[in-house]
Amino acid sequence: MKRTVSILLISAMLLTTLALFGCQSAPPVDEPDTAPDEPSVPEVPAEPDEPSAPSVPYINEENLARLIEPTTDLVDDEAFARATQYNRRANVTLLQSVMNRAKAGESITVATIGGSITAGTASSNKLKTSYSAIFRDWWVDSFPDANVTLVNAGIGATTSYLGVHRVQKDIIDKGADVCIIEFSVNDYSDSYFKLTYESLVARLLHNDIAVILLFMVKQTGASTQQNNATTGIEMGVPMISYGDAVMPLIEAGELAWEDISPDDIHPNDDGHAIVGELLHEFLNMVFVYTPNEVTVVPTRKELLTQTKYFNSYLLDSQSLEADTVEGFAPTAQAYSTFQNGWRTMNGGVIEFTATFSRMGAMYRKTVDGKSGKCQVFVDGKLVATLDGDYTGGWGDYDRTDQFFSSRKTEEHTVRLVVEDGMAFTLVRLLVAE
Repeated sequence: MKRTVSILLISAMLLTTLALFGCQSAPPVDEPDTAPDEPSVPEVPAEPDEPSAPSVPYINEENLARLIEPTTDLVDDEAFARATQYNRRANVTLLQSVMNRAKAGESITVATIGGSITAGTASSNKLKTSYSAIFRDWWVDSFPDANVTLVNAGIGATTSYLGVHRVQKDIIDKGADVCIIEFSVNDYSDSYFKLTYESLVARLLHNDIAVILLFMVKQTGASTQQNNATTGIEMGVPMISYGDAVMPLIEAGELAWEDISPDDIHPNDDGHAIVGELLHEFLNMVFVYTPNEVTVVPTRKELLTQTKYFNSYLLDSQSLEADTVEGFAPTAQAYSTFQNGWRTMNGGVIEFTATFSRMGAMYRKTVDGKSGKCQVFVDGKLVATLDGDYTGGWGDYDRTDQFFSSRKTEEHTVRLVVEDGMAFTLVRLLVAE
């Protein structure tokens, strides 16, 4: 049954899912000296029984009167409540300020960053039926006087490790005002991805970009939602869980996975519509409780800058000042989102000096049997071997691996060596200072 927006319903949602006040972030989790063999998933902090929400919630009657109903009717009240259960202490004041700017007719840039789901894989029309498009449409329909631009920075088969290194160019430099982060079926639930994910959130917040965390799920129920939710609670950002909305329905036999996905991961149009409807209803709820003048409660930026990948970036063949390049040549890759990498067809060497605390590589894995291995030396010590061979795999793709990590930012000499007679494509170097 389609939900109708009413004061009574929204007030109930507010008291159970959202408190419109600032939540100071906790210090980031420190990096362990050595990673455990089987890293444990951190427990989501328990919410207090009585959050200090306003005793009399403010409702903006003008905003209530102009709400736009979703175009679909796939999400009931219970599913919405499950999907937004982590938001009792979310700080939405930055998001509210963006809404007020859009309401005033200002230009707004909304963005999404994630993997293939965000890119729109398995939707029939990425520009119209993907969740990113539905997210954009809420802003367009709700604020007809505003000029709304969508930046979709979804790239298939990528994680928040690459995401935090490319967020400056792909999101921040494009003037995003609000951004959805979706990596919950690409990352793993370990301390390494906890650090990259929280650094990605921190970089957006530090640039005054409102953040919404989106948790997707695989058919098996696998997701990094719990890992990501700890970050969301620590930093006080709102969260939407697709998995919490749909998996109980599937377990109860009220919905079949095949109804919402053609494979074990990617949502079809109905799956994207469910995500879009969850976002639509959440944004409606926040908008109704948005006063005409909003005082933004900032996240403590001195804590954001302490995250491990806060100062991170990408290097390519145009920006790296290499001391030695033998066998490799700059390449423009028609098959890749990333241009200006390096490629060799018969072995080679790249050597350079740089200052960093962490470094990794993005490289091409191919199924043709021609790609070989690349040995990575840091200060003369072999630290990793990158294998470009993916014979028998599902297809060529760009893989990212971190090969060096230290608590100190220091100058190092890096040497990459590909065995003679083998091809190898180095797409990017990922650097964190």
